[in-house]
Amino acid sequence: MERILDFNKEFDANLFDEIVGKALDSTNPNKNEAERILLKFKEDSNSWLRVDAILTSSRSIQAKFIGLQILNDNINSKWQLLGEETRSGIRQYVFDYIIKNANTDPNDIILKKFNAILVGIVKKDWPKKIPNFVPDLISISKSTSMAVCSNSLIILRMVNEEVFHGKEEITTVKRNILKDAVRQEYSKIFSLIQNILEYSENADVDNALLVNCFNCLISYCRDMDPQYIFSTRIVEMIIAHLNSAHAVLILRSLLSICDLFEPLEITEKLDERTLNIPQGLNKETVFAKINLIHRELIMFFKTYLGKFSPDSSLEKEYSLFSDEEKSFIKQITQLFVSIYKNYHPYIPDSILIESLEQFIEISKINDLQLFKETLNGWEVLIYDFYIEYPIRPVPDGKIRRFKFKTILQRMINVFVKFMPKPEKVFVTLNEFQEAVKVKEFTTEEMVFSKRMNQTFFNLTFCIDNHVKDFFLVTFNRIGSNSEKFDPVYLNKVCWAYGSTAGAFESDVEERIFMIACKSLMSLCSIILHRTSKIVISSNIMFIISQYESFLRKFHDFTYVVFKKLFEFMRDDYEGIKIMVVETFSTICEKAPESIFKRDKNVNIIEDIVLEMPAIHRYLELPHQRDILESLFKAILSAKVNSVRIVRELFNGITNNEKLEFNFNLFQNNKFAKYVIHIIECYKLGFKYLSNVFGTNYGYEDILSFYHGLVIHGKDPRISTFADMINKSMLSLFMVIVENANSNEFINKVIPLTIMKYENVKFSETLELSQVILLKSNEEMYIQRFMLILNNVIVPSIDLVNDGDKNPDVAIAYLNLIKTILEDETGVKFQTNFHLLMSNAKYPSIITSVLTTMGCMKEISDNSLILLKLIFNQCYKAGIYQFFITYTITTIENILGILFDKDTRQNKMLQIDLLYDLINISNNIPLLQSDKTNQTYIINYLDDLFKEAFNNVTSNSKEIFYRGLFGIKNKELFADHVKDFIVKVHEYGSDEELNEEIQLLNERMDK
Repeated sequence: MERILDFNKEFDANLFDEIVGKALDSTNPNKNEAERILLKFKEDSNSWLRVDAILTSSRSIQAKFIGLQILNDNINSKWQLLGEETRSGIRQYVFDYIIKNANTDPNDIILKKFNAILVGIVKKDWPKKIPNFVPDLISISKSTSMAVCSNSLIILRMVNEEVFHGKEEITTVKRNILKDAVRQEYSKIFSLIQNILEYSENADVDNALLVNCFNCLISYCRDMDPQYIFSTRIVEMIIAHLNSAHAVLILRSLLSICDLFEPLEITEKLDERTLNIPQGLNKETVFAKINLIHRELIMFFKTYLGKFSPDSSLEKEYSLFSDEEKSFIKQITQLFVSIYKNYHPYIPDSILIESLEQFIEISKINDLQLFKETLNGWEVLIYDFYIEYPIRPVPDGKIRRFKFKTILQRMINVFVKFMPKPEKVFVTLNEFQEAVKVKEFTTEEMVFSKRMNQTFFNLTFCIDNHVKDFFLVTFNRIGSNSEKFDPVYLNKVCWAYGSTAGAFESDVEERIFMIACKSLMSLCSIILHRTSKIVISSNIMFIISQYESFLRKFHDFTYVVFKKLFEFMRDDYEGIKIMVVETFSTICEKAPESIFKRDKNVNIIEDIVLEMPAIHRYLELPHQRDILESLFKAILSAKVNSVRIVRELFNGITNNEKLEFNFNLFQNNKFAKYVIHIIECYKLGFKYLSNVFGTNYGYEDILSFYHGLVIHGKDPRISTFADMINKSMLSLFMVIVENANSNEFINKVIPLTIMKYENVKFSETLELSQVILLKSNEEMYIQRFMLILNNVIVPSIDLVNDGDKNPDVAIAYLNLIKTILEDETGVKFQTNFHLLMSNAKYPSIITSVLTTMGCMKEISDNSLILLKLIFNQCYKAGIYQFFITYTITTIENILGILFDKDTRQNKMLQIDLLYDLINISNNIPLLQSDKTNQTYIINYLDDLFKEAFNNVTSNSKEIFYRGLFGIKNKELFADHVKDFIVKVHEYGSDEELNEEIQLLNERMDK
């Protein structure tokens, strides 16, 4: 096998195949020896000379890929080590191979790899070493064949993508040089594209050539001067191919043109959209071209729609389409949407109406994802119609939306068809597999629901009479025709109606509301099927909950609603209980006063109190807590002062159970689940009504229960459930401390939690410590801080040093220290930091914070934020000893993480801390007595880099050091560091030294 390493002998392809086979065969006894020889072969500077022989003579596909890998490695990491003659030889070999093999299958994997290799060479050597790269490529493309030209367009597109949009890191200087080089060749590249399209007007052109021509245009369209697009015939030439086999690609090309001037910043606020048209470009020319695209699109789509017979339609046939035709519909939808979003004010109304009539045909298709695409256009159009005059009464006059009434009217049914169920909270399963709400979480469905509700509200405002008539007719029809009852349609109608609250005049709103309720109640009395009755009832409750004005105005009506909710609560039909909870919560939120209002014989809250045992019996525990939370929030909002009501509500939900520790019951999953329910109810009480709970429930039962838990919690018979309950109790303590302002409670809870942390190391104890310190007065703060330092922070060090295995503890630990040291005035920081420094474990604490810099992202983020705080506060407080001890260590750690490709997920935080350290070092006493801080740090880094980065040139290191201390703009400092990171991972040269120095000076001057 050693013979393969003799580069003076003829290459033996069979032997190479044999070596590769052994190296990749885990069962081969000579695997290790084969791997050693293969590695030595790849590392030899002459190995690239064997690539051609490998590709032409080898019969092993694995061997061919190793050959390509050798070529790729030489270019990516060792390029600057190769002599110019070798580099020139590789360039010519790659270029010749591509030209020679471009006539093969365009999907050939080897050819694709060679294209990528050539692009890699271009990124290294263009334009200095190969200034005529583009002219030569274009020239040979024109003179050889359509296949070569087609492949050249692929290469040109790849170059543009890499230079302007590539994720691979390139230094700023190199990227700027490449961008300038590409821009210099725009005219030639555009001319090539233009020539191909002109030729195609009068002669047949190879399909692959056309495809790659349009793909190349799409790529360059984003980056080249838009004058090329809007001051030439290119748009017309693209449109000429619209009605062809390349229709989807043509639509993509036109879409890239229409999207050129989209706002630079994407914003959810529809009124903050501004077209980004360059000043030198004539807007009238732009709008003329867009209008041309739009008119041609209308004509083309009209022809397409003409293929459907009178008995058929796009909506009916869509489900039978092939994937290709569905892709065509999606692409044409996106083009319509881009035109509407960006240019509808500049389109003549008559043309826009004709266009929207076609767009409705797409919107009606029964495909939710496609409808979401159309919503992107309707949302903007309808919003702009609404914002044109968003107040009542709307005057008679030249309001643009009046011209589009027919279009908007037709969209009523379409919006109803796709109206989603209102989604306000994310539901997940807890440790007991119970469905619980997570209010901080947002899903795609919730966003879609919000957009649909707002758009339908805007639509209603624009054509309120038409929407009014739709709902009056629809609800009357639903109420009088039980035989055609459609539960899905009813749901969507009611959800749509719910989103119109506030869009009508009050008298109209009241009329529709009464008709809707009357019709649905009538239908409910006629329908006999139990499931259908539940659906109807659920919708009645939903509608009622959306119109709080009626709940406030008609107290008797609100009373009946609650009565009905309690009836539904007793039903076991799937989803009915969730509807009860959601409606109950909505009424409590929107009309809390109505619950506590007393009229004649109507007293809603007293009825709710009487129903508490039933609520406890018929609803799942999380739903019971949702009811209790809604009531507590209503009490707080309505400013009701009744201890009796609070007590009876709480006792009803907890079934009058108290927190009592019972070892035998603790072994039961059901008991543990119920204990956590009681704890969660206490949390709600102290969160919303802490004064009532602190006074009337006290803390003794809670503390006594926890005392038993601490004593017996480690018993293996109950430890699983005990841990869950322990964490829940610690969360309860946090809520009490945060809301009750009771020093007495804090003093009693510290011995049970802080002092016992060594035995039960939960992250919740660290979080409780944080809350305790935030709520401690000046008199008690120092004492409690020292207790927490010795009993919580110090015992956590080992867990934090292994932060990736203990993420919750590590994050809580860092946040706790951050809370201790955060201080705007600086007085508290000095006291606390000196106390921290006086602890024997102080070095270990700081080391643990430094260690977590290399942990998973969330931990590392918190570590970097904390270190930034410490260094800046120490600087303000004049605690310079900290800098002497930790400046160099921290800088080394930051750079180590930055240079590691696997740990740069929070690069900007790392660079931000480095920026602060470097700037502060210029303004503090000497870190070493015989050198300035700048010299000391640079010398240290230089010694470090000599061993680690001998691939980086001395000039590159010098530029890096100068920039660290000379660049004051934080963003430019970050760019400077990123540039050096790129150099660390490749063998560098000084070919662009002058440009590097010029860029450095520019950055230092800003």
